[in-house]
Amino acid sequence: MEKIENLKKVSVLLETGSQETPFEFIFGIGTDGLSPFEFELAGKKEGDILELQLRREAVADMFQHLPLPSFQVPQEGEGFQLKVRVEKVSPADQKEVIKAMAEIASCGDHCCGH
Repeated sequence: MEKIENLKKVSVLLETGSQETPFEFIFGIGTDGLSPFEFELAGKKEGDILELQLRREAVADMFQHLPLPSFQVPQEGEGFQLKVRVEKVSPADQKEVIKAMAEIASCGDHCCGH
């Protein structure tokens, strides 16, 4: 079973309340290093589950260079729990890495959500 490390394609399931959102990305290709979300996932394996406490206003900072997943952020309360289940970890092929790097480069210093 592969563990999450640089240049791995990572598929996770994000859960907020009753909504589940699949999210896939290439780990470790950010120009400024790992995002806080990637730090939380580093070394995890398929089947691992994380429970993160987030503030609504901190979601973009958590993902940084990664494209923002389209999960619903609960509007009530100060923060919310984001449950992350690692579904699959596999080697990323060169085309996937190049595409992901190009998307990051087109965002500049912020993630524009694509």
